[in-house]
Amino acid sequence: MESFLDRCVRKNPYSSVCWKEKVDVLRKKDPNLDIRKELEEGKKTDPFHIIFTE
Repeated sequence: MESFLDRCVRKNPYSSVCWKEKVDVLRKKDPNLDIRKELEEGKKTDPFHIIFTE
């Protein structure tokens, strides 16, 4: 089953908000989880993307 955050990241790959939320949730679920990939994706994104696409 796909989560809301997975859909958010898939539909808005350039939204840093989606990536940051996903990292926060993953970190809460498992503090030892390697989230470097998600953090790097979040750094590549444009924080204003979601404003212009909504």
